[in-house]
Amino acid sequence: MADSWCLEPPPLFKDGQEDLCCPVCLEVFRDPVLLSCRHNFCKECLKRWWGERTIYGCPLCKRRSSEDNAPLNRFLGTVCQFFLRNKYQEKLKVCKEVQVKFAQTAEHIEVQARHTDRQFKKLHQFLAEEEEARLAALKEEKKQKSGMMKEKMEALSREIAALLDIVRATQEELRAAEERVQIKKKKNSPPMKEILIQQIKETDEQYALKQSSEIFKKRLELKTRLDLLTLYSAEHLLLHGKSKFYMYGDKPDKLLVSLLKVSGARQSTVKI
Repeated sequence: MADSWCLEPPPLFKDGQEDLCCPVCLEVFRDPVLLSCRHNFCKECLKRWWGERTIYGCPLCKRRSSEDNAPLNRFLGTVCQFFLRNKYQEKLKVCKEVQVKFAQTAEHIEVQARHTDRQFKKLHQFLAEEEEARLAALKEEKKQKSGMMKEKMEALSREIAALLDIVRATQEELRAAEERVQIKKKKNSPPMKEILIQQIKETDEQYALKQSSEIFKKRLELKTRLDLLTLYSAEHLLLHGKSKFYMYGDKPDKLLVSLLKVSGARQSTVKI
């Protein structure tokens, strides 16, 4: 427990070697104070160290001390200031070197930027000129093609007009030829009245021929039936009461009936 408030000496303080770093904050001394045990500390670091404890002693060797026995170590303070000054000068020198390099780099970048800007302007001008030339070429090509198209359309219009003239002339010739043919047909063909009279005569002749054929057929049929009647004797005639039917085959024959009436035949039924 007695050792809990004591610091372990850092490697730079071992073997009694003096150093410019405070063993508490491990930075260069600020207002260093010297204790009776010959150990140096920053004034504020020692004050904070003692403020956290009830026993005042050296943070390294645990030797008791007090604020009255901790005077400023002016020599060490001067050495620290000199050291810090040199250190800051070195840093300042490094900063200046960095600044010079930065300035050189910035100048180089600026030169490159100006060069790039010039190249970009040249490229932009080249592209603008190229675009203008291409647009002019396209405009001229469009103009030429428009002229050629106009000439072709005019030639085509003339050809269409010529073809229409030919078609109209051909139609007129066909119409005239058709009229001539119609006139010639009218001259060569017989009148319509004569044609109709001839058709009527032909129809009458056909009808008269047909009627004669039917009359001849009827007469032939009548003669055949009369001949049949004479071939059969009276025993084939059957009488059925008061009713009499003359049958030709299975059907009544009206013609035979009428003939028998004329000849005074008896009432009978004939079946052949």
